Amino acid sequence: MDNNNDNNESDIIKKLTSLKLESSAPGKVILFGEHAVVYGFKAIATSINLRTQICLKLVNGSGKIHLNRPNLKTCMNLTWSQSQIFQLFSNYKSGSNIEPCSNDLSNQLFNFFNEKGLVSFFYLYHLIFLSSLSQQVQQDLQTNWDLIFDINSTLPVGAGLGSSAAYCVSLTAVLFTAKKHLISIQNNNDNNNNNNKINFTKQQLDLINNCSYFAEQIMHGPGASGIDNSVATYGNALIFCKKATNPIQLISSIPRLNILLTNTHVPRDTKVLVQNVRKLYDEYQIIIEPILNSIDNISSTCIQLFENFAVGSITISQIQTKLEELVDINHCLLCALGVGHQSLEQVRKIVQQNSSLHTKLTGAGGGGCTLTLLPLTNNNNSNNNNNNNSNSNEQISNLILLLTQALNEVGFQCFNTTLGVEGVTVFQNYE
Repeated sequence: MDNNNDNNESDIIKKLTSLKLESSAPGKVILFGEHAVVYGFKAIATSINLRTQICLKLVNGSGKIHLNRPNLKTCMNLTWSQSQIFQLFSNYKSGSNIEPCSNDLSNQLFNFFNEKGLVSFFYLYHLIFLSSLSQQVQQDLQTNWDLIFDINSTLPVGAGLGSSAAYCVSLTAVLFTAKKHLISIQNNNDNNNNNNKINFTKQQLDLINNCSYFAEQIMHGPGASGIDNSVATYGNALIFCKKATNPIQLISSIPRLNILLTNTHVPRDTKVLVQNVRKLYDEYQIIIEPILNSIDNISSTCIQLFENFAVGSITISQIQTKLEELVDINHCLLCALGVGHQSLEQVRKIVQQNSSLHTKLTGAGGGGCTLTLLPLTNNNNSNNNNNNNSNSNEQISNLILLLTQALNEVGFQCFNTTLGVEGVTVFQNYE
């Protein structure tokens, strides 16, 4: 019976040599609720169409793992032997249990790799892939096959846009897919289409999310909220409230609004910013608490707008107008908490000098990123006639180009992207 299992798994590996798997997961922005969320109020996070992609191929070779990361300035192309990795995990058998990385294993991995991204990578590689393979398949991997991981991302690192979570979720999904007994490949095309999207069940997405959260804890510590990996897994948007029985509540659909994200490249220490707000709160609670309540009311108003849109009682144009007002109010309230920065005000000034658009900080503040609501296009609003849409879209494109050039000139980086996009995806391509 064990021999049959070994043969079956060996057949799977042989079949996978003709298969290329491509996974993708989105980043995120905090739309409303920054800092108030620390005090038990709501925050709204939405996915954005900046994504991390991972391509996995299994080829004939000599038992190597190749990790290619062209987005990084150093350590772009790395290679290890499978025997090294098997030896590293020789004392750790996960079996069918999905569990966080133990302190002992974490210390051992850090001693070997000395980089959080690599520790997370191989924790997931072992948890999801290696630990479930039979002895025969493990031997085949160490002698006959090479695994090639190509990792690319349009998400800036360290900007508060969920780049590490997108990486963890994309990696988890592609590893689960490669190991078919954990996630089955859905292929109902009788013609064997070479590019089939895999349809994950809710249970499979939950498993991807849980494993990714464990990897996020390696990246950010045990206090990681789970917001970023949840957005990357499920997409669209979510409400986070740490006091709730279920802290994360998914929003299944939101209007597809376009934003201009601007990365000031000003580093910020989230922990210090949160501590500074706490000092203000402790000293002036009677003043700061109403500000936090107002921020929470902005989140509640936004949620109500999304709910009304879902049932068709409000148009996307009406939502756009309301959100523009909320964006301005929210930014000023956050500045009142002391988390603004001259770089953020510089972005707002440049936007205001060249347009009538509305901008707020997103995330912890003190630098980092802003989001600017862009005008609706014909892709957003189908009520306009085609000629007007074409002219409007051209004007909007020119405006975005103007803003991007003006912001780039002072050293900022811009991303034209969309809110509420799809979560993690995997495509299979037989070559």
